[in-house]
Amino acid sequence: MSKKWTKPVGVMVALLLSSLVPAISWADCRVNSGVRAQDINMTMGQVTLTPNVPVGTVLAMQEFPINRTGTIANCSGGGYLIGETLIGSPSSYDPQIYTTNVQGIGIRLSRRIASDSLTVVYPHRLYRSTQVYLSDGYFRVEIIKIANQTGSGTLTSGQYTRYYGDGTGPGRPMLTSTLDASAITIVSSACEVDMGSRNIAVDFGTVSRSVFAGVGSTNTEREFQVGLSCVGPSHGQDTVKLSFGYTPDPSGAAGVIKIDGGTEAASGVGIQLLDNRTSSPIANGERVELGTVTPGDHQFQLPLKARYYQTAPIVNGGETRAIATFTIEYN
Repeated sequence: MSKKWTKPVGVMVALLLSSLVPAISWADCRVNSGVRAQDINMTMGQVTLTPNVPVGTVLAMQEFPINRTGTIANCSGGGYLIGETLIGSPSSYDPQIYTTNVQGIGIRLSRRIASDSLTVVYPHRLYRSTQVYLSDGYFRVEIIKIANQTGSGTLTSGQYTRYYGDGTGPGRPMLTSTLDASAITIVSSACEVDMGSRNIAVDFGTVSRSVFAGVGSTNTEREFQVGLSCVGPSHGQDTVKLSFGYTPDPSGAAGVIKIDGGTEAASGVGIQLLDNRTSSPIANGERVELGTVTPGDHQFQLPLKARYYQTAPIVNGGETRAIATFTIEYN
């Protein structure tokens, strides 16, 4: 009897093994050869927070579009698509928020998949058993306060995430996200313009045309100042600057603001704006440094000066009105 059953048993085992091998070999997701990853450049600029903002506050959020693709991967035997986070580590505040190189600042990265009405947070693993394409949607970047003590600085540049199939691995991604140098800068200081400096009116009174001595001459100087109250970062330091903006006079004279037009407007003159610490003209778009803020409270005063500046050989009388604005900036 034992001799009769020896061969059939061996045949059955061989057939069983041959039927299992193909199923095992296809149990993964494979990105097609030649696929070039779609890269998300996460440039957001400067993110400013005040020290009393609660932990967990989303300081800034921006969504970057993801373009739909054709079929770029195959998971027909069942497998996983992996979204991997490359920089930082899960924070103690929330493991879905990753730490950054700036103290007390975290980053949460996610992808909104339009076709599935689904939002997935990095890192993640998605099971799929069909052909794969990138759906149109958005890559979301959130900058979040994760600790009471916060610093200032530029987030580390480099690749932050990659999205790939488990069969072909991280060397052949479909989607990546990166930060260029200085793409996101965190500022943990806060300055506020003093009440008396928020809308400064400089009155030149009535001036005779006879005081204008020729092109480039100046007269009727008026001094004033801009005051700021600042709270420094809880860690490190920041430099505070005021950025000035106005419509330059067509003459191109340094620091000269164009007089607003109108039937009653004067001509042949402009108003020159100067830093009264150095008597230097302030150009349109120029950033004037006030000082450095460290932990604690700080007060700054920027002394300024405005005066008439003759821009043409002939000065015609009339109203003179010019506007300059300033914006607080940090470095």
